[in-house]
Amino acid sequence: MATVAKTPRTSSYTLASAGSGPFLVGFRLFDDDALDVHVNGIRATNFSITTDLSIGYDDNATITFDAALDASDEIQIDGALVPGRDADYLSSDPGMARKLNAELARLWSSVSEISMKVGRTARSLSPLGAFVPVAGRVVVFTADSIEAGPTVDEVENAQAAADSANADALIAVGAAVSAAAAADQVQGVLDSFSYAYLGAKAAEPTLDNEGGPLVIGMLYFNTSVSEMRIYDGITPWISYTASETALAKGNNLSDLLNVVAARANLGLGTAATTPSTNYATAAQGALADLALSATELADFAAGGAGQPRVYGLAIDVSAVTVSAADTYTASEGLSPVSGTLSNYPPSVAAGYTYTNGRFSGTMRFKCSHRMSASGTATLWFYKNGSIAAGPWTNTTTTDVPRTVDVSVAVNDVFEWRHSAVTNASVLSEISVTASDSLIVVLPTLLGSEA
Repeated sequence: MATVAKTPRTSSYTLASAGSGPFLVGFRLFDDDALDVHVNGIRATNFSITTDLSIGYDDNATITFDAALDASDEIQIDGALVPGRDADYLSSDPGMARKLNAELARLWSSVSEISMKVGRTARSLSPLGAFVPVAGRVVVFTADSIEAGPTVDEVENAQAAADSANADALIAVGAAVSAAAAADQVQGVLDSFSYAYLGAKAAEPTLDNEGGPLVIGMLYFNTSVSEMRIYDGITPWISYTASETALAKGNNLSDLLNVVAARANLGLGTAATTPSTNYATAAQGALADLALSATELADFAAGGAGQPRVYGLAIDVSAVTVSAADTYTASEGLSPVSGTLSNYPPSVAAGYTYTNGRFSGTMRFKCSHRMSASGTATLWFYKNGSIAAGPWTNTTTTDVPRTVDVSVAVNDVFEWRHSAVTNASVLSEISVTASDSLIVVLPTLLGSEA
């Protein structure tokens, strides 16, 4: 017989672990789609129902979700039977009793579901007026009616404002607690200071402001002599500023007890009391025993009688300074010179070779290059046997100047090398220029060209 249990046509599960099912429906199912399923309060449709309705109903139907649910997810399964009859039974039908029995069970199941859903709705103990729902507005219950209340947005905004106000209140409480703690801390500092500082007094106090004994470190301001004093426990009160041993900035060190001792402590010796003319100037040299007079410097820079000729040596005297614009030929600054002005193919010739014996710094090497007649010529600049600049190519009979700025050190060897495919490659206007201030080389290290 098709009986109907009095239990509600609903089932619920809380998953202990992740899974997709199957989950037993838990009540009699008459149609394979007569279910209403929610997961965590949200209506779900991503599941399938397994039933056997061969006898008109199934007490062991199950549902299986398309994808696994998470642990602790909540599943709610409710009956959603739609009342109705699919066929009219004839009085002469031999299975009339069986069919009516099944139809009666279906009817009672539908009534059970309706009763369950009615029990979940809002109810009143007194009759209420007619209610017309308004889209987007919440339901409000009054004493004798149900009405459309504020909009959903208004409710959400009110809730957001309440949450914000609650957060502000919490912040205000925290700020108040912090302020109270800070006030307590400041009060403690003030109490400590007021205990240590006794204030302004015309005479030395013998007790603190509360009549207690003095403690080492206490302070007071003596208005009679206008100075701060401190209690050290031995001498009753001493000057906090120690003005009798302090230096006054207005005296410009004239109040030192021993000027000679102070100068010795600073390592000045007699230098602080002797004339500046007793010492070499920066233009004359770093050390007194190597200093040259202004006349000697001028003769030295100009290559006077008995002086070596110096080119590219920077001397810090404006009247005789050798500047970067000065030009020095190979025979004057760098030696020896070798090579030829012209070179015929097919060999590569060293046009000029410089062996640096003096300078340390940066030099500018210059060489003009051309063809004696039609053809192609190539020019390179070498430092210590390796290409430092180039190659440059010239196919004209017009001089083309080439310039190289390169750092030089003593014993470095520099070369201009050139070659031509046809006719002669010609070099001219060979020169070397100081492109910046060179490191000073002492005269004793230079050979004389006088």
